Amino acid sequence: GDWKLPLAFVHRKRAPHYQRPGRRLRTWAKRFERFVVRERRRYGGRAYYRIGPDRWLRARDVRLVETAPAPSAVKGNQRWIDIDVARQILVAYRGRVPVFATLVSTGKRGQTPRGTFPVWAKIAATDMRSRPQESYQYQLWDVPWTVFFKGAYGLHGTYWHSRFGHRKSAGCVNLSPRDARWVFAFVRPALPPGWWAILPRASESPSLVRVRDS
Repeated sequence: GDWKLPLAFVHRKRAPHYQRPGRRLRTWAKRFERFVVRERRRYGGRAYYRIGPDRWLRARDVRLVETAPAPSAVKGNQRWIDIDVARQILVAYRGRVPVFATLVSTGKRGQTPRGTFPVWAKIAATDMRSRPQESYQYQLWDVPWTVFFKGAYGLHGTYWHSRFGHRKSAGCVNLSPRDARWVFAFVRPALPPGWWAILPRASESPSLVRVRDS
């Protein structure tokens, strides 16, 4: 529709509007609001994004989502997921075409593995618990819409926090439950009706998940 990259997601509690770079208004954009970026400009050593007529936001108040080149392993219109841990954003692609973008929370202290990985399992809901060597101990029931891409690391819905746009997790990629459900349905293999979990068949080409640091 009308949405296209680059997009700006507000990640702070609120972000002041500017009439033009350097001229602040008394109105605010709310957390998690998103806008198409129509122009970029620097003023006084600071970066600003124009989001509409006489409406600008400061770059530091938003997470910028831009189109990224596909990994060499992507073939044709293969579905894949791009995660940028620096910006805490996720973009879903069909081939080279972006179709979905949102904020995420990846692992603190670089715990989310970097690289390009095939999806190896999908589970509609699963329990998760910390490993004995982890300093922070937790146990979570019915974590929804989990897509595993490297060992026990995966994308999943998160009902215990809403810090999306900031690093928060123990290593997995946290999404809001609604966003996680969309990603779960998008990536391949597809989960047949009535099934709880699925592994890709040897003859299938599962979706890829790329985790990078821009």
